[in-house]
Amino acid sequence: MDIKRDLFTNSLIISMETTRDGELTITIPKNLIDEKIGKNTIFFVIVDGEESQYEETKTMAASILIIPFVNGNQEIEIVGTYYP
Repeated sequence: MDIKRDLFTNSLIISMETTRDGELTITIPKNLIDEKIGKNTIFFVIVDGEESQYEETKTMAASILIIPFVNGNQEIEIVGTYYP
């Protein structure tokens, strides 16, 4: 698994190799990316080019996302707002 931050799109791009269906649980510090874009308060999660559903738990310092994937998926992109 490889995770890169894309400053141009305010996103995290996760490259992975899967061998079965599963879930990715990721904790994202709010000072890395956050989901507040104007009144919009959600992340956009894209799995292999398709928008995906996810579960989110928030703390004061981070968002914890649970993102389902299926065998064969190779990339998850989490789009939000970057705060330097």
